[in-house]
Amino acid sequence: MIDTNIFITREDYRIMPSDIQGALGALHKLNAQILLHPLSVAEIKRNKNEERKNIILSKIRTYLIIDDPPLIDSDQDFLNVVGTPRDDNERTDANLIYCIYRDAADLLVTEDKELQKKSEKVGLAQRVLSINQCLKFCEGRLESRALT
Repeated sequence: MIDTNIFITREDYRIMPSDIQGALGALHKLNAQILLHPLSVAEIKRNKNEERKNIILSKIRTYLIIDDPPLIDSDQDFLNVVGTPRDDNERTDANLIYCIYRDAADLLVTEDKELQKKSEKVGLAQRVLSINQCLKFCEGRLESRALT
């Protein structure tokens, strides 16, 4: 699963950074499904720049959206560890981590340092990866395949 900011960076009308190209390319080589959380889609819909929002939303259909993801609302133990979200963006972030926590997705790729810190609190640091960590993870998997 990719964080909203990774998706926006990839699909915006700017040149895509080479690290994101490398990581997402490696995920494709591994035949990994790149997922979006429905709350990420809602976050994009809140963008006040109508043109940018419409451009990005026009590209969403090329991704798999997690159907009926687990939501943190009733898991007070989880909320006690990561903290109660104060706004919609924090709620989205907490739910992204919660999807990993509940195994609705294997990995979360994000450059959000706060998300990474929260993932450490619930023992998910190995499954919530930065772009560079994702690339190294994928390269290791691809090397293992080449050896077999």
